[in-house]
Amino acid sequence: MDEFSQSLERDHPPEWSDDYLDYQSLQDKVEAAAASDHDEVTAQHRKDQVQTALDKDIKKIISFYRKQESAVQRNVHDLENSYRRTQDSMSDSQTDDTSKRQSYQAHLQRLQTSGEQVSNLLQYVSINVRGIRKVLNKFDRISSPQKPKDGCMTLQVERPHHAGSTTFQGTSLPKEVAEQLDDMFEHKSLGAAAATIKRQYTKLCKWQGKLGQTGHVANQQMDGVIHKLSRSEYWAQRNTDLVQTISKGERWAGIYEDAPGDDKASGGLLGLAINCACAALYMANYQLILPDIEQYLEHIGADSSWGGIVIGCCDVATLPGALGYSLWTNRSFKTPLLTAALVCIVGNVVYAVGYDVKALWILLASRLLVGFGSARTVNRRYIADYIPKDERTKASAAFVTSSAVGMACGPLLALPLSYLPKASLGPVNIDPITAGGWVMSLLWLLFLVLTLFFFAEPMSGDDGDDHSSGSDEEQPLMSQSHSDEEEGNGSGRSQSENDDGSGNDKQSFKEHLPATILMFCVLFLVELVQQGFLSSLSTFTSKLYGWSSSQSGLTLAVYGFALIPLNIAVGKASDKVSDRSFSAVLLAAIALGSGFCICSGKPMWLFFLGGAFVFMGAMTLEGSAMSLLSKVMHPSLAEGTFNTGLLTTEAGGLGRLAGNLAISAFSKFTGTTNASQVYSFGHYLFGLLTLVTLGNAAYFGSMWSRVSD
Repeated sequence: MDEFSQSLERDHPPEWSDDYLDYQSLQDKVEAAAASDHDEVTAQHRKDQVQTALDKDIKKIISFYRKQESAVQRNVHDLENSYRRTQDSMSDSQTDDTSKRQSYQAHLQRLQTSGEQVSNLLQYVSINVRGIRKVLNKFDRISSPQKPKDGCMTLQVERPHHAGSTTFQGTSLPKEVAEQLDDMFEHKSLGAAAATIKRQYTKLCKWQGKLGQTGHVANQQMDGVIHKLSRSEYWAQRNTDLVQTISKGERWAGIYEDAPGDDKASGGLLGLAINCACAALYMANYQLILPDIEQYLEHIGADSSWGGIVIGCCDVATLPGALGYSLWTNRSFKTPLLTAALVCIVGNVVYAVGYDVKALWILLASRLLVGFGSARTVNRRYIADYIPKDERTKASAAFVTSSAVGMACGPLLALPLSYLPKASLGPVNIDPITAGGWVMSLLWLLFLVLTLFFFAEPMSGDDGDDHSSGSDEEQPLMSQSHSDEEEGNGSGRSQSENDDGSGNDKQSFKEHLPATILMFCVLFLVELVQQGFLSSLSTFTSKLYGWSSSQSGLTLAVYGFALIPLNIAVGKASDKVSDRSFSAVLLAAIALGSGFCICSGKPMWLFFLGGAFVFMGAMTLEGSAMSLLSKVMHPSLAEGTFNTGLLTTEAGGLGRLAGNLAISAFSKFTGTTNASQVYSFGHYLFGLLTLVTLGNAAYFGSMWSRVSD
């Protein structure tokens, strides 16, 4: 029996023995699952036994904790009543000293009893969470934990003595259990109870002078209770900080970092709203020119083949811009947001002015400026670093929805602007095409003013009081009496093997790398096919169907708004279908849609049906692929400046750029001045998208076992 097993049997009230984690039984099951003397079916059965036993123990622990928590809350209520009676007695000049001492001693006894109760429950939380960590870390070393399951709770366990090492354990427990487990990890009610006990005892100590030395021994005993309570709070917090439940919604938004602690979760509703507005405005600005780009180029005398390059200029600027903003957020969030707004204002003004100047280079410069205004890495990092854990799923959903709404509203703006009469304000001419630039400039100006006056720079935990006494760098993870950290005794490995954490981590990174590269390829494909369809749509609608720019914009808006209910439906279905299966189906849908679009508009209904498959399939696949990426990537990629959030942004930018460049290349090669040329253009463009999608699907199939979730 290792030291932790001994402490588990020793450090708890005897009457609670049956309500603790069955640590020894779980350890035995883990060792049985790691044995090499059985076939694959038996091995999986024994792994399932570990999960079943762990799930059962977690439910038992939560049930007992909630029962004891209710008892604590009742006792705190009684304490408050007792405190008020004692306070009245001590302040009543007509109450004799004997009655005051009796009241004092009675309340002090209640404080001691409640302090012991809260301390024991905090130790219960700490020991059980530490036991879960030890079991899962051992499981991770000698076998492979169960993969996360959609619709069920997933545990993420940190190994602080092995940098970048994280264990993911899937369970069969519903999401409701995750909420209950989070409540236990946060144990706010116990923290409040401990604060009440300490506050009341401090007040009792001030009253002690009125009672002479009576109760001095009792006070010494209470001092010990307070000391024990403080240590129990500390270790409960330290251990629960290393175990988290995972939310699917955060992964769909491209947010992979751990939720911030309470000392750093300084983001508020207004800050979140400003970041979501920034994401929506940029997506609207990016898509704004899609319906009008053909007319703009024709007006300034440029060949229509420049359309893809003009649109892609945003992506060219986004690639270095995303890195710059990511580095900038290490120092500030407000300044990057203001800079992004200012750059977009200038870009939109240049876009509007360039129409009258009739200079292609001005149009290109305007789109580069708008691309530099993409602050999506700032928006994601604000949510990841400063939104509290219990609000991050809602914040992630708001971010995704805001982007979808912006994507729909950008092209939709062409519809009301098409009714705008031409006007002049001095040297500035305003018409249905340039009005979009002026409208976006005003919206960005409004955003800049709101950000300047209402956005509060989030405060990190290091900006407040000195908490060095509890910092992770300066304090050991466990006290000397608990130096058998999970990577040590009882793990089935020698200490020398455990000390070689860096070598194991490098090997682990190499094992995760192929599946990670695959998911980046999928995310590249998502943006490639999506942008290939969106940027070319106006070419088909204007040249083949004679549609106006407002009709094209309305079509794009319908596609965009249709994403909102589709994403809701997919989110509900994901509770029963794995991300891997979803990704495979969506890849097939995109390939099918691209195949339909090869017809290039003959018949019209088939083209738009194919476009729906391509656009909606790609947008839905993005969320599914990001969620799957979070499960197959190495944990170290979730940290630092060059984290997965930044890399996915860069992969998406490259995909959009490739799609726009393909449009320009094929448009230049075939021409798009008449219907025959447009048909040829469509054959080449969607033929390429179909081949790339099929190749990606084949790659995905070849890596099927490596992306199991």
